[in-house]
Amino acid sequence: MVNEQTLKDLVKEFKHTDPAYREKIHTIIRTSYGSHYRRMVPEILSILDFRSNNEVHRPVIDALELIIRYANTGLHYFPVTEQYG
Repeated sequence: MVNEQTLKDLVKEFKHTDPAYREKIHTIIRTSYGSHYRRMVPEILSILDFRSNNEVHRPVIDALELIIRYANTGLHYFPVTEQYG
């Protein structure tokens, strides 16, 4: 027979070592922070100015311009007709 505290300790240990539990917690935290930072990205991009004279960086600059252009549209995807690069 095991006392109540021992059972509580076993449950607590199981929760902290069970991969499924840890994955669930990770998903919850990632979703929470992901939503927060996703809302911040347009604000950050509107403040920063991205430039480069190096043609190797041109695709990155073009991609950032595309993201900035659609940042506050509420669209989840860019239109297929969008030209970039």
